[in-house]
Amino acid sequence: TWVTALESGEYAQCTKALHNGDGYCCLGVYAKVVLGHSDEHITVYEEIRSEVNMDISVYRKGISMNDNGKSFLDIAKMIREAYT
Repeated sequence: TWVTALESGEYAQCTKALHNGDGYCCLGVYAKVVLGHSDEHITVYEEIRSEVNMDISVYRKGISMNDNGKSFLDIAKMIREAYT
């Protein structure tokens, strides 16, 4: 679900925030599509982090890639490779 959403082109990407009103980081997309949070709730990093259920290295690498300008497609590829 998360990878499909990242690859869909439906979500604009932002950096340094889960959701900034215009776009999402990869973790913001996770919060929306996997955890089911509304845009208003995708603002507090610590709250979302406590609900994430994934390998911590994938979590950290995804955030780093996102905030360093890698595209959602690049991040989706990394996630697929991590879980195959």
